[in-house]
Amino acid sequence: MGLLGRRGVGVFVEVGPDGVLSGLGRDAVPDGVFVASSRRDRDEAVTAVAAAATAWANGLDVGWRQLTGGGRRIPLPTYAFQRGRYWLDPAAREPDDGEGWDYRIEWEPVTLPAGARLDGDWLVVAPDGVDAAPVVAALEKAGATVAVTGSAPTRPGRHAGVLSLLALGGTAEASLANAGLVKALGETGDAAPLWIVTRGAVAARDGDRVSAPEQATSWGLGLVATLEHPDRCRGLIDLPPGLDEAAAGQLAAVLAGGHGEDQLAVRPGGALARRLARAPHEPPASPWKPRGTVLVTGGTGALGARVARWLAEAGAEHLILASRSGAAAPGADRLAADLAGLGAGVSFAAVDVADAEALAAVVAQRPLSAVVHTAGVSVHGALAEADPAALVAGAAAKVAGAAHLDALLGDAPLDAFVLFSSVAAVWGGAGQAGYAAANAYLDALAASRRARGAAATSVAWGPWAGGGMAATGDAEQVLRRGGLPAMDPERALAAMRRAVESGDAVRVVADVQWERFAPAYTLSRARPLIERVTPAPEPPPAPRTPVTRDRDLLDLVRERVASVLEHPSPASVPTDRPCGTSGSTR
Repeated sequence: MGLLGRRGVGVFVEVGPDGVLSGLGRDAVPDGVFVASSRRDRDEAVTAVAAAATAWANGLDVGWRQLTGGGRRIPLPTYAFQRGRYWLDPAAREPDDGEGWDYRIEWEPVTLPAGARLDGDWLVVAPDGVDAAPVVAALEKAGATVAVTGSAPTRPGRHAGVLSLLALGGTAEASLANAGLVKALGETGDAAPLWIVTRGAVAARDGDRVSAPEQATSWGLGLVATLEHPDRCRGLIDLPPGLDEAAAGQLAAVLAGGHGEDQLAVRPGGALARRLARAPHEPPASPWKPRGTVLVTGGTGALGARVARWLAEAGAEHLILASRSGAAAPGADRLAADLAGLGAGVSFAAVDVADAEALAAVVAQRPLSAVVHTAGVSVHGALAEADPAALVAGAAAKVAGAAHLDALLGDAPLDAFVLFSSVAAVWGGAGQAGYAAANAYLDALAASRRARGAAATSVAWGPWAGGGMAATGDAEQVLRRGGLPAMDPERALAAMRRAVESGDAVRVVADVQWERFAPAYTLSRARPLIERVTPAPEPPPAPRTPVTRDRDLLDLVRERVASVLEHPSPASVPTDRPCGTSGSTR
């Protein structure tokens, strides 16, 4: 023990029938911490748990799930002088495996009025090579006067509406040019509602095929635009391959407004609106058991490393971990040792997944049973300041990497092809246009692969605890206050397996506290997307007198102070002294 102490070992765990060696060890290492896992005259379970707690408090990693068999975090008083009662509500308990986090996208028919009329001057923005004639004809038949331009306007204008066909240019770059259009409309002072059009970007009904996943980047970008510019950007429309008379009438009805929808697919049989729904929980028809060799892109990052360990525990025999730094990444040696301890071999590959040739060499190393694509970086910035070229460059790791993997493994009989997407692609996120666009492409690519019979699952994740994009600065706290607490990684990984086994092309996995999230999300306007998963909005309040206005204002201030200072409730915030004397846990 003395030798170990001189080599820097400070914590010793004794595994035996009593604590004899712990007692002797203190003579050899006076400053050491000695933990006896059992005591002859004490309860075994209590002693073992106390020993684990002592080890953890002194810096050792403890497998709490293996020790306790599961569990979940509960709110406890975070301030030493806080007074309050904390009882678990049995009715509010969530399943240990996070089943309450599972959602999916569904489409429901909407009834639009026949013979809709459009008034005034409409601007159609169509790039070179895109035939705008059918769309122009549909608008003119409904009564609109239509002008067509090939790029974003640069001079002030006043239009009744603007229809963007930029995404029909057929590339991610063309789709992301919509960022420049949103910006230009603001700079020219044109307050016309903007609708962004795609074709083949979503699968809205049985038989639909996502034929243009690159156009889905416009959906991600457009969702952010409706949040950052709710008055300027009205919504998104996906058109069918051909615009017959019925579909042309449906398009005109969408543009005429009055329906409240902002995410629609126009089909010959009618229009459908996008909805978020709770995912059903059914026994898997084909359970996924990782085996053989699995490729993990972004494999040395925080999420990729967690996925690699989970795959090894679940049965994968070899892991190829691809990242820009490869074996030189921080923590790679520790990760390799962990995987070896779990019985899995590991190969590191230093590669930019956006480089098709380099990625092909990695894929050719060994036959693969599965792929998990976690690579990508977050690109932040408001659309008003966005550079479309920078958006394209920032999205490359996710978009190009996924496209190359699809091309390289398109016909391979894989057990799973998992894409790490984000809820930003589902409901947007202020300042996340590039990130949402890239992840919307992943969702569309998964749908495209499924339609042709290939394995694919895109998981639109909420924030993870202990890593991922939410681990920067105070992002995790901000998201939690907004109703998106970070998810426990082990439960998130269990949800990943359920997503693969569900057969859905896209699954949303997020711990959403709707009572917090929905009010902020719907502040600027209604969001039909979430109406199935949130309570109906309260009726508008009765007219207020000066007395009730003052009381409402006081209630609002107390609610905000309670949230920021982490009081148990607004009622606990005193009204007779400054906020700074009320106590803060930050």
